[in-house]
Amino acid sequence: MILPDYRAHKAPSRAAAIQALCEKMAQRLSTECPACRAPGFGHVNVEHGLPCSFCGSATQAIAADIHGCGRCTHQIRTPRNHALAAPEWCDYCNS
Repeated sequence: MILPDYRAHKAPSRAAAIQALCEKMAQRLSTECPACRAPGFGHVNVEHGLPCSFCGSATQAIAADIHGCGRCTHQIRTPRNHALAAPEWCDYCNS
């Protein structure tokens, strides 16, 4: 049986993914918390509840990203670009 070789130096697509993750990690580590100035401030969670464009009910669509600090409790809520979710994502409209 022949198995694929998944080592990064043998799989260019895997090496590219590892490089992209390393760049994201370097960016995160270079971002200071606005409150305590500790390194590593970045995305920690999402907030669901984007309202339905038809009925106005909260949906499971992501309304905002939550950025936070690993050392202190400081968090910033950053709304997504969408104001309303399509009715196809609404539990109330589709029940």
